[in-house]
Amino acid sequence: MRKYKPYYLALALVIAVIVIMFLRSRPTEMERSAPPTPPAMAENAALYEQAVSIDDLGRGREIVEKAVEALGGLNVYEKVNDLTKVSKRKVWGTDGEKIVVETLYYKRPDKIRIDGEADFITKKFLPKIKWYHIFDGEQGWIKELGLPREASENEIQQLKAQIRGLPGILRLVLLGDYSAKYVKDQVVEGKQCHALDILDHQRRRVVRVFIDTSSFLMLKREERITLGGALAGTPAEREVLYYDYGETPVGMVPFHIVDKVSSPKYTETDDTQVVKIEVNTGVKDDVFKKP
Repeated sequence: MRKYKPYYLALALVIAVIVIMFLRSRPTEMERSAPPTPPAMAENAALYEQAVSIDDLGRGREIVEKAVEALGGLNVYEKVNDLTKVSKRKVWGTDGEKIVVETLYYKRPDKIRIDGEADFITKKFLPKIKWYHIFDGEQGWIKELGLPREASENEIQQLKAQIRGLPGILRLVLLGDYSAKYVKDQVVEGKQCHALDILDHQRRRVVRVFIDTSSFLMLKREERITLGGALAGTPAEREVLYYDYGETPVGMVPFHIVDKVSSPKYTETDDTQVVKIEVNTGVKDDVFKKP
């Protein structure tokens, strides 16, 4: 049997510890998009109270109706039995730079799986990391570090939110989950836009969106979020820009998305290119089974 020198084993142990500390120090994608918690929740609640006190919901809903029509209509997702989306992301910021490839599987009514692989660019001593998040409609499982484990109730709720968010925040306004208030007209990326505050009544928070006054496509989104991981509870600003809309079986979809998160302790830019979207290809139930 081959013998390894003690310092080789020590070096391997040090690298393993660095990998674990690095991955645990950064918020996951689900944690970045999780509902706000104090103190960000308090800030959102204050913005919410200010927004609902201004009675301009009628014009806001009228703009949203036109925006949803531009996306392909309210019921475009009713014809979707299953969906597969592949995205390639370049991510850089406080934690360095990496390339991430993600595949999302969805099957009606509420099954979802997200597989991911990260290849680190600036920290080449870190190995490629693979993970998955699965919800089979009743139970959830997660693998990020080490062995697979059952998802917590909070993690399951975040996976369900991924399903709920598939049609997009604008369609949810018309479905009665949120309401929209017109704020003002504003230029975004050289284009005139309607600025709307989307009011989430259940969680008492506000998301500002910017709708192109010509195409009625959403070009930008702003919100206050809370970071997770080692920075749990830290409030941050999030800005998402949408480019390169194209026609798909689920209506108009932005194929290029730039998602920026910033706080005094953490910054990250996520530049995503949608590689493909496939609908009703017969995704098998086995995809969502416990590994």
